[in-house]
Amino acid sequence: MAEDESYISAKIPVRLTGSHGISRPGFKSMRKGSLSTKLVNPSAGSPPFVHSFSATAITVLGFTIASFAVGEPADGWQELKVIFAKEQTALAIEGFVLRLADDLTAFFAPSQRDLLYGNLIVEVDWARMWLERASVPESDRLNVQDSVSVTVDEPHSLTPQLLESLTETDLTQVFVEGMRANRPKAKYISWFVMIEELERLAVTAKFSHLFERLFPKKADRNRIANASGLTGKPLERLRSFLGDPNHTVQSRAEKLQSLLQEVGIKELPTPNTTIVIDVNLCQKLINQRNNLAHKGTVVDEDLLYVVLFPLSCRVMEYLSSR
Repeated sequence: MAEDESYISAKIPVRLTGSHGISRPGFKSMRKGSLSTKLVNPSAGSPPFVHSFSATAITVLGFTIASFAVGEPADGWQELKVIFAKEQTALAIEGFVLRLADDLTAFFAPSQRDLLYGNLIVEVDWARMWLERASVPESDRLNVQDSVSVTVDEPHSLTPQLLESLTETDLTQVFVEGMRANRPKAKYISWFVMIEELERLAVTAKFSHLFERLFPKKADRNRIANASGLTGKPLERLRSFLGDPNHTVQSRAEKLQSLLQEVGIKELPTPNTTIVIDVNLCQKLINQRNNLAHKGTVVDEDLLYVVLFPLSCRVMEYLSSR
């Protein structure tokens, strides 16, 4: 198939699946899920899922979609069929599916609890994905090799409003890397990036008033530099340190708590209690990140799943809305 050939629709096997789970002698856990295109309330005796909808004006990640259908689960997989309003190249469709899987993974993340049973990711079976022209024989279909999946006993509903609200950012990609990772260390590092991005805002006009610089006056900085007796590069480094707006009277943990409070993140609800975000908790988060940065391998999984995961979801939501 030539790279410039165009296709009007794609059939993609997808599933919601846990990236990992508890596996200990005598005990094994797993998380799985399903997708639908209609909200369902199981306790109210709702009718069966309606797995498709059509909309000529729905725009998803820059693509105009004529029809979006999710099939019934079979062997853990569901067929997602997307019909585009106009023909697309195979490369464009593959990029769309990959971004859709990442963005849905990130969108579903805040609703997940008890992550010791695994966190849900959208997976795609690229090896069984078919691209179709508007009207062509079976032999002209394109079979794209690769894969994307989604699995869980928690139904997640897709609506035109949800799909149109999806956005792609570099932060989303980093966050989803943590969702897909099986090692706690990789998850911690990825999810902590959201915290680091928030910390970068400390020197901006919106937040700088919260903090007191160590050496706010230029005269004081010059006096200290002159009194140091240093010359050349050592003096340059000292002047750079003294003039760095990131160096404040408040510690990093104190600054992080202030930033979180300023953006409205003061506590984290959990299934059993509510965690108040104080300076001590912020210091624990920072200490764990510093330990991992210096070849540490042991991760406090309660801190990872109960605190950092929901916190990174909230921070990413704030950063994405700016």
